[in-house]
Amino acid sequence: ALAHAAGANASPNLSKAYAAGARVYEARQATFCIAQGVDPTQPALRRLVNPTPGQTCTSNGLELLEGIENMQILYGEDTDADTDGASGDGTANRYVAFGTSGLDTDRIVSVRISVLVRSLNNNLTTEPAPYTFNGNTVTPDDRYLRKVFTTTITLRNKAG
Repeated sequence: ALAHAAGANASPNLSKAYAAGARVYEARQATFCIAQGVDPTQPALRRLVNPTPGQTCTSNGLELLEGIENMQILYGEDTDADTDGASGDGTANRYVAFGTSGLDTDRIVSVRISVLVRSLNNNLTTEPAPYTFNGNTVTPDDRYLRKVFTTTITLRNKAG
């Protein structure tokens, strides 16, 4: 049986016998954040897997990619669905941040991830270059080049 305490699952014995070829996977928690990179002048996407008490993504996370300035995750809600999540058309009617007032997590059918990437060098443009990120237009006070990459992922078990 699985126990929820430090060191409680030291035995390699499972709670029951499994068929030959069965696979058992370790559960992992991953935290992603945008923080100062190995180069302190560059923002970076960092990842921390299975954090221990006191560890943070910002200070202990592994740098995955430098030049990542922002990352936002929005949740697609099928507002046509009934309160039990059924009878909707499986298409998101709105994309909002988790915790937005009125968001029904049972109606989430997709996830939209947007990443704002910044050039490693400044002064690449002759003047500040405006960009639009998650519906907001920003005119920076620097001359970095920026590009937004967005992908939308349908949650197969929730849509149609």
